[in-house]
Amino acid sequence: MAGSGWGATKLGTTSSLFMSPCSNDIALVKLAEEVQESDTIRAACLPDAGKVLANDYPCYVTGWGRIRTNGPLADALQQALLPVVDYETCSKWDWWGSLVRNTMVCAGGDGVVSGCNGDSGGPLNCQREDGVWEVEGIVSFGSGLKCNMIKKPTVFTRVSAYIDWINEVGAPSSAPMQGLASQPLPCQQSHHEPPRAFSLAENQHQLRTQRGAQVLSVIKAAVLRLSHVVLSSGRGGAET
Repeated sequence: MAGSGWGATKLGTTSSLFMSPCSNDIALVKLAEEVQESDTIRAACLPDAGKVLANDYPCYVTGWGRIRTNGPLADALQQALLPVVDYETCSKWDWWGSLVRNTMVCAGGDGVVSGCNGDSGGPLNCQREDGVWEVEGIVSFGSGLKCNMIKKPTVFTRVSAYIDWINEVGAPSSAPMQGLASQPLPCQQSHHEPPRAFSLAENQHQLRTQRGAQVLSVIKAAVLRLSHVVLSSGRGGAET
């Protein structure tokens, strides 16, 4: 991300990455030096190969993109709770249709919270029931009309669809390439005190609270519009 100050060298890309960004929108980079973990820098795990999250599973997108449609870039790292939208729903004609493939994962689509321009490449982190966080997605694309458009959830590259490729390309150059594709990369335990693990029930409660606030906001907006119409009608009658 911009401003990180970390040097990097190219490690590999998928063969079709430059042919179709909506097909295999993923790349690997090898950092020039080891990253030191801290209270704000942690490693996340890779999911099992082929893993598919259930519809409405609570995940978090983070990024430094625009804070609203055509708005400024974020000064601080942004985070939003986005529920997963399953492939069956996301590929419907009035959602993303054929633009979405089964190597992708959708999240959001409520018309209120979403990724935005500049968030591309950022992670979709989801917490397992045992408290371990996994990078399930990589921000790929969203609506070109507005950031938080209803039925146009943020679309992510589904990391679990590329685990074999990640293991193959990310293998040490001195190691034989054969046989590594089926071996998952080890998820090393952090030497720092892990952050508080939220249970799925807590995440679901936060999601329900968030949606309740969104519904209330819509109701308030409708009441304000109705009040404006009534006032306008009253003024028009007085003038005539």
